[in-house]
Amino acid sequence: MDVMKLVNKTVNNFSKYNNQRVDASWIRIIFIALKKEKFPAEQIFSVIGINAERLKEQEFVSQKTVHQLYDAINQYNALNSLPIYVANVFQFHFLRHIGSILTDSKTIDDLLNKIVFVTSKLSHLAKADISTDAKYCKLSLSSTTTTSKLHPITLITGICLIIKIVRQIYPHATDVIVNVILCKEASTSSLTEHLGCPVITSEDGSNSIVFDRNLLNLTNVFSTRSINISKAILDNNSKSDLNIYSEVEQLILKNITLSPVTIVEISQHMNMSVKTLQRLLSRFNTNFSELVQLNKIRLALFHLKENQLTIQQISFALGFTSPSSFSRAFKKWTGESPSQFQKNEE
Repeated sequence: MDVMKLVNKTVNNFSKYNNQRVDASWIRIIFIALKKEKFPAEQIFSVIGINAERLKEQEFVSQKTVHQLYDAINQYNALNSLPIYVANVFQFHFLRHIGSILTDSKTIDDLLNKIVFVTSKLSHLAKADISTDAKYCKLSLSSTTTTSKLHPITLITGICLIIKIVRQIYPHATDVIVNVILCKEASTSSLTEHLGCPVITSEDGSNSIVFDRNLLNLTNVFSTRSINISKAILDNNSKSDLNIYSEVEQLILKNITLSPVTIVEISQHMNMSVKTLQRLLSRFNTNFSELVQLNKIRLALFHLKENQLTIQQISFALGFTSPSSFSRAFKKWTGESPSQFQKNEE
């Protein structure tokens, strides 16, 4: 052979690995993280041939580009801290197509199962698995194949993002994470401090989060439960359906100050008939008016928790004609007025 066949096979596998496509949103969030930490992000990206001014136009990059980026970041001794930097700037809207699936989880157990689903939709290179015993539930993140292994920093960052997602949606579940198991490349001391829980180095190079199984039924107090995303997942809707659903949500958010946002206008933007759009939304067990209301509730909760806008400003931002009409709607949604909600959050 056979030596030449083996060499050729190795070369081909290496080439295939380097050319694997990665969603460019991964490097966009790294760019934001580096800027926030005062690193010369533009210079680092230019080293690997990416013009920062055109970064938003990038849809995909190769695995090779990601590895080159990590090498460039390592020159500034920042690679080990990159998972923390990325987790610090992460927001749900970065998950452009499927962020709402996670935020609408009913329980922590429901959220973990949706993370498994979302991971499969975000990248063909990564997979999440759940295993349980009598006391614990373990969510593991790994590469899908042995020939296209993800960089350890990518997997460690993924673990940090999952922990942030769990804590953002379930801030009252302070003890649900028992410990974190990370590969030897992880900077365990800094991550222990950042994550606020024990970090154990794995012998087999695995990356996992261990949860207290007794706390997995804690409920999501902010979930509107207006749409049944779980049903959509079980019905195995295609990624294109999820993308269209997400695009509809984005258009609603973009036009939410209009009163009212109409299905006719949104369907025209989508270049589809009203009936086609209605059929698609029915696959997610919702309709257009419920979806508009769902997003108004989410935005109202977000702005009230952030406390950066007045109630009058929030009212107009959500398309209400007056603060009183917003207050009536909010009380109908939640059972309390906007001002009462903010007091309870203090």
